[in-house]
Amino acid sequence: TRGGELRRELIKRQRKGEVVPFPEVYVASPKKARQRGKGKRARPGRNRTAKLLGAEVVDLGEYRDPRVVLMDWLRRPDNPYFAKAFVNRVWASYFGRGIVEPADDLNLANPPSNGPLLDYLAEGFIEHDYDMKWLHRTILLSDTYQRDWRPNETNLHDQRHFSRAIPRRLEAEQVFDAVLAATANTARNRSMKRDLQGRAIAVPGPPRNARRDPLNYSLTVFGRSTRESNCDCDRSSDPNLLQVVYLQNDTAVLTRIRNGGWVAEVAGRPAPSQANAKAKAKAMQAAKRRAQNLQKRLTQLQKQLRAVRRSPAKRKQAARLQRQVTETRKALAKVEKQIRPKQSKTAAKSGLKWSLSRAIEDAYLRTLSRPPTREEAAIATEFIGESKTPAEGIEGLLWALINTKEFIVNH
Repeated sequence: TRGGELRRELIKRQRKGEVVPFPEVYVASPKKARQRGKGKRARPGRNRTAKLLGAEVVDLGEYRDPRVVLMDWLRRPDNPYFAKAFVNRVWASYFGRGIVEPADDLNLANPPSNGPLLDYLAEGFIEHDYDMKWLHRTILLSDTYQRDWRPNETNLHDQRHFSRAIPRRLEAEQVFDAVLAATANTARNRSMKRDLQGRAIAVPGPPRNARRDPLNYSLTVFGRSTRESNCDCDRSSDPNLLQVVYLQNDTAVLTRIRNGGWVAEVAGRPAPSQANAKAKAKAMQAAKRRAQNLQKRLTQLQKQLRAVRRSPAKRKQAARLQRQVTETRKALAKVEKQIRPKQSKTAAKSGLKWSLSRAIEDAYLRTLSRPPTREEAAIATEFIGESKTPAEGIEGLLWALINTKEFIVNH
């Protein structure tokens, strides 16, 4: 349809809870072959056929829905591809690498690191009627999955045979959603369990305009697959300096920590509406760009003023440049004041809405998925006490936890 009208209409109906007629939208029933030519030149037409991978040729004219024959082929016990590919993908999601690695490169030239293990899981998956719960349960209850990440002398250099858990950085989508969950208020955090809107794992396509969109920019920084090929091997999990800078100093991360999220909830500040938050973020970006332009202008004027002052004959020009420098400095100071984060007067006077111990424990739970140790709780309490306000201390604690290795690494 023109301009994606059908797609928008389907989304509207889904949000209203209406039933979307997926078969009518996606299934085009094959038509019977028509006779070619007329009279003596008439020839019977050919029905459309499809060749199943490693199997027979199928006449699509015999099926009202061509997906039926495809699903029947996928679930054949003698299908050598589907069960192993599915099992390998699930295994890779838990261990960071598949029994066949890369996980989407199953071919004879790339043998599995443990063939009997792959065969056992694939056969069990088929025997249990492709029950995904059985597969996940079997992997999670295995000794292999529950092994410690700390190596010993026998498995120190093992990266392939799953003799120990290997610490690895979270994937790009997981990093974005983890930051979102850590900084969101309690209501938004709970809704993320059932609502995928705004989450990176719900974005289907490759990044576009990565520099303009904060979500796609963060996914690019953390090495999301560009999907330029049919192999997932272009996805990167290697750490780099830009990732550190992003978590420590990116505007999107700092805005989530400071404005209308969990810190505001702890401090008792009202959360702004979504539209208001977007408007404030847009105004903040514009103010930062104006500050950069004013700083460049000020540097140029000061350079011109120094050059003119060397000549006594150019006193009038020097006076004019001096006035421009003064006006530019005032404008820059005004813009920088807009950029500087404002501390809520209510929070400064009344402290925190939550108890300090509860706030510290919740900060650890939402970032590291564990409560703090006694030593960590004592350090956090001391840090918050030394801050200008309790709210500012909680903000600094959350920022510090997001920038720990324990937050970014799956161990």
